[in-house]
Amino acid sequence: MKLFMSLQVNPPLGNMMMQRILAVLQLLLLPSVSSQTGGEETHSYEIYHYTDSQTWWQARDFCRRKHTDLVTIRSKEEATTFFNFRGWIGLYRFMGDSSWKWSYGKEDANYTNFILDELESHTRLCAYKRTQELEWRQSRCDDSHTFLCFDDKRVLVKKKRTWESALNYCRNIEDKYNPQQSYQNHRYDLATLITEDDRNFAKAKAQEADTEEVWTALRFLAGGWIWTSGETVTYRDIKSCPKTKLCGTVARNNTMPFGRQDCQKKLNFLCYVRDEDNLK
Repeated sequence: MKLFMSLQVNPPLGNMMMQRILAVLQLLLLPSVSSQTGGEETHSYEIYHYTDSQTWWQARDFCRRKHTDLVTIRSKEEATTFFNFRGWIGLYRFMGDSSWKWSYGKEDANYTNFILDELESHTRLCAYKRTQELEWRQSRCDDSHTFLCFDDKRVLVKKKRTWESALNYCRNIEDKYNPQQSYQNHRYDLATLITEDDRNFAKAKAQEADTEEVWTALRFLAGGWIWTSGETVTYRDIKSCPKTKLCGTVARNNTMPFGRQDCQKKLNFLCYVRDEDNLK
């Protein structure tokens, strides 16, 4: 894994000091058994460390108001990003539920990294970490710690638009760091969802939509499905129909990764921030 990080300490915000990390994680994706292609996919997150102590509940609610949620860490490689930081992360386990889950999307935790001297029998446990430790610790959720929030670079737009209108809307969002980009060099686009993590994020976002499905950058053209970003479509089980202009969706309550709708239907949609290396 390659890590590029810029760290900036901002002035106090009320009683709270915020540290902002702009982290770009470049992860080499190895093809799995079912994959058709491999390659590199770049995920961008903005991570915020708040040094004011809060309970896990307070920290979670603050992160959801101001950002996306408490941070989710899905691998040892991602955990190294937070080596020098401390505070609550999004991991919890409540009474009657033996599995650890992430706050964002209530996703089951497939990766954990606990120090084994903790409060295993307590009914409500949440996870935090200390500075310069890769391992996490368990704590009662009512205890107070600093905390780590993140901003998801995918944006759910709760406007009902046709697919074409949604595409134009995303590409005309002004980026606060690089405003007035040309159409060819647009910073935002309809969301391209290549990996399982991408699809999990999109599914979690879709739960907040005002429509049952949300548009993605998937489009049926010339007898096949394409991503408008130019990425290869590796998922092969999306149905096609030559009689209708079809576009790809993510549904709130469907177990299939993608759905399809007439492109003229008006739905909410997902935009995402394109990474610098992919700008044309």
